[in-house]
Amino acid sequence: MRLTTCAATGALEAESGERSAPTRVGSRFAHAVSVFAVASRARFGSVANEAAKAPAPDAGLPLAQKISIGTPVTGKKVKTGPVMASRNAKAERFKVFQVMGDGRCMFRALVIGLALSKGKFVSKRSEESEADTLRVAAAEALCRSSRIQDRYADSAFTVKAEYGTVDNYCELVKTPDFWGGNAELMVLSEMLEQPIVVYRPEREARGKGKGFVPYVYYGAEHARASGGAKKPKKPVCLLYSRGNHYDLLVK
Repeated sequence: MRLTTCAATGALEAESGERSAPTRVGSRFAHAVSVFAVASRARFGSVANEAAKAPAPDAGLPLAQKISIGTPVTGKKVKTGPVMASRNAKAERFKVFQVMGDGRCMFRALVIGLALSKGKFVSKRSEESEADTLRVAAAEALCRSSRIQDRYADSAFTVKAEYGTVDNYCELVKTPDFWGGNAELMVLSEMLEQPIVVYRPEREARGKGKGFVPYVYYGAEHARASGGAKKPKKPVCLLYSRGNHYDLLVK
């Protein structure tokens, strides 16, 4: 399986990180961000209270699903497991859109990638708040209740394997410098119905080369058209390098 087309940027100066004047992100994503801002400011301390105040059809669902960033999950378990790329996968060429390394890099890269997929840009200020929004969304899916965790069973299993217990993870994820990774990508790819591909530098993965090698696919099913009713979504392509940092890859 190959997902070769990622967010295009037009005249964007991706390698230098320069961007043109910011504009608003797409309406659905912007709406999601505005609602999540309350929860983000609360740093999870009063998320449950805010959720109770918000109009919601199901008080057990996290905010991310109530406001439909993607399609709300209403019962059955969600398969969030990633698909590993072949070791022989062909290296690809991209430009690197450099992302600030402040602990939010994965979430920042996703925010920028989602905006670019709609032909939009985000300001630095909005980029940070929206990155925290995505952190809240992922954390709520795994920290609100065991019933919600059960729907994201694959992600919960990953968290337990890495942090010992979900409770340990939930304490750590509250902090703004907590690095996002596999578990959060698994959850967000489903919440956003967005395919995400993580690449590694060819030189790091294979010892030589100047391209980028696909490493793992998330939400690959969303990259395919469904019965002709939906257009396939282009994946957001992330670069994982130096052992702890994410940047955005663009064509």
